[in-house]
Formats: sequence, structure tokens, C-alpha cells
Amino acid sequence: MNTLTIRQARPGDAAAVSALIAPLLPLLTLEPDGAGAGKFIESMQAPAIARVLADQRYDYQLGHVDDELAGVVAVRDHAHLFHLFVAARWQGRGFGRLLWQAARKRALAGNADGVFTVNSSPFALQMYRHLGFVASAPRAEHDGIAYIPMRLSAAP
Repeated sequence: MNTLTIRQARPGDAAAVSALIAPLLPLLTLEPDGAGAGKFIESMQAPAIARVLADQRYDYQLGHVDDELAGVVAVRDHAHLFHLFVAARWQGRGFGRLLWQAARKRALAGNADGVFTVNSSPFALQMYRHLGFVASAPRAEHDGIAYIPMRLSAAP
């Protein structure tokens, strides 16, 4: 059995985070080639990730199996699940849930009401429902991506 080890992200991790997300981008954009989603794709590149890692509003953690980066999770302002990505090879093993539980635990220290939001891609919708999130608005599409605003209240 593979064990996920979670640690705080460091500024030097930006390239590895971007490399983990890159193969998942066709699942997140309206067009598999990313047409029309340039702004979103740019936000997943190492320079943009480095800016997030340096921003105090984000708590960014990495999950490793042995020395391999298996997933990442980031919460903004103790309340918005900003990133939750698990490499395709590690999906379906509960690592997304483990990453979310670690992020949620840390975020609750600064989140008195325990309410969290996320903008789920259609691809990840079932996973977020499994974590207890519910849609809070209809699906939206713009700039080459689609997402469903979701909310989690008083979840375990």
C-alpha cells in the first residue's frame, strides 16, 4: 500500500506543482487543446504558482508517495478551496480526500464558521460531492473553462 505524506509547499515547488497539473488541463478546459482558456492555463504555469506560494493568503500543501509528487491542495483565506489536484496515476486511492482533510484541518484555525467554497470543474464534481460540497449556483462557462460553484457547511 502506498502512503501519502503531506508537507507544506515551499517556493521552490512551483515547477513540480505546475508539472503535476499540466497533464490534467485537458480535463479542465472546454476544449481539449485549451483553446480559449489561455488565462486559466497561464495561471497553472510555474511563475503563477510561485506567486501563489509566496502569497500569505494561501495555505498550499503537497502530497508525496515516496519521492513522487502525487497531489496538491491549496486553501485561500481559510475558506476557499483553491486547488486540489491528484496526478492521474494516483487518482481513485483516496488521496484527494486525505489532502482535503489536511487542508481543512489547517484552515479551520482561521475559519470560525467552517464554511468552505470551491469552483469545481465538471470533471471533479462527483469527487467534491463525495467530500460533502453541494452546488451553490448553476454551472458557469467563460474564458474557455466551465465550473460549478459549490459550498460546504459544517461537514465532518
